[in-house]
Amino acid sequence: MKVTARMPRSLTHGKEWAKWWCRLPRPTAQRLLYFLFGVPLRLKIMGMAVGLILLFAGFTMLRVHNNLVATMASQLQSQSQLVAAELSAHARESVLINDLYGLTNILKNAVKNRPTLRYAFVVDDDGHVICHTFTDGFPGDLLHNTGHDNHWESAPRMLITNEGTVWDAFAAFGPGIAGGLRVGLTEAPSRRENVEFLQSLLANTIAMLGLAIFCSAILTWLIMRPIKKLVAATQSIQMGDYNIQVVDAAKDEVGQLIEAFNNMARQLQMAEVGRHEKENIRKDFLQRIIATQEGERKRIARELHDQTGQALASFMVELKVLEKSDEREQFLAGIARLRAAITGEMDALHDLAVELRPSVLDDMGLLAAIDIYLADFRNKFNLNASMVHLGFEGQRPDVAVETCVYRIVQEALTNVVKHARAHSIKVILEWRGERLRGVVEDDGIGFDAGNAHASGLGLYGMEERALLLGGNFSMQSAPGEGTMVIFEVPATRKKEQ
Repeated sequence: MKVTARMPRSLTHGKEWAKWWCRLPRPTAQRLLYFLFGVPLRLKIMGMAVGLILLFAGFTMLRVHNNLVATMASQLQSQSQLVAAELSAHARESVLINDLYGLTNILKNAVKNRPTLRYAFVVDDDGHVICHTFTDGFPGDLLHNTGHDNHWESAPRMLITNEGTVWDAFAAFGPGIAGGLRVGLTEAPSRRENVEFLQSLLANTIAMLGLAIFCSAILTWLIMRPIKKLVAATQSIQMGDYNIQVVDAAKDEVGQLIEAFNNMARQLQMAEVGRHEKENIRKDFLQRIIATQEGERKRIARELHDQTGQALASFMVELKVLEKSDEREQFLAGIARLRAAITGEMDALHDLAVELRPSVLDDMGLLAAIDIYLADFRNKFNLNASMVHLGFEGQRPDVAVETCVYRIVQEALTNVVKHARAHSIKVILEWRGERLRGVVEDDGIGFDAGNAHASGLGLYGMEERALLLGGNFSMQSAPGEGTMVIFEVPATRKKEQ
């Protein structure tokens, strides 16, 4: 027997195998995830069942192995001390009478009757071996198991030998007798018992694994059968066949899914019928709108021809009269008549323009219409007019709301030109939740807000528009501090096409 090393046992094992995923390159990990997502459902279910059982079995066997090793070490450690004390008591009498033959027989019988007892020997106080149980000679390395000052240690020690791990313990003979007895308990028998227990546990695990595969196969068949029917029905719906129903006897969650799918198919079929009806109604409605638009265009063209055309003709006649006039009074009177006629025609054109709706409001929406209006406003009146809008991304208000907001902003800007003497104007539009809030602010001379309605600023029209939509309108102003028009109306969302 050769003692090669002496070291403490570590009962904890490293977990380096659990960190392999973190060390994988990111593209490799992504490809592995894509592969896992592409595995058929039945294989995923069976793989999860088998994987969980293997994981549980591996974890259980590892814990059992660690517990067995720890228990074995603890038992051998305490047992070695007890055996050393017991043999020391039995051998005390033989040592007193110096009966080496009887002492040797006691030690050999103890080794023979105890499977875990590997050796036993007696030493005197100077460390000399008196007798031992080794047949091939005493290994001298065992004598190195001493403490400081050449005193023997009574606490058991674990020795790593060429025959495995041995727990070595020393028991002194007591007062009056020098020296003591040392024993060594091997772990080999306990390890064989542990291996046999782990093998039986592994056999049970394999049996459970087979049962799990069988049960998961039945489970996957029960799940995949209605799912295949749903996939086929979905493909039929994708091809436009909504008159389809999935028949299955399942009453569990899958059966509820099938019932929900059948309800969805019936609703899609009804929606398809309704869509065709709405399409026919829409076509008829568009034809009526086109007819109405053409009638309105004819009316406007007739008014322009009959009224504006005749007015321009009268302007030409009046200009020719003025051209031939030599008297100043007659010339000034003609200019006055021409100015009055032009003013009247401008009012008529203004009334006609008010009745019209800018086409950009319908084609491009509220923001584009106001932006174009502000551009024309800046060019015409040389004012710094800008717009800020929030919350309009990908959505438009209802048509009536767009018209209301556009007219309010239009009237507010007109008031600025007529009364404010402003240099800059800012239009702010914010869509928050289901409400649309607007602000028109200028840096003009302002006025007394208490007499706003009496000042002829057209506030009644703006307020009435907001109130008709269920909103509110207010104006804040003071002399020398500019004017702020504030309104808020509900907005019905409509996704842009």
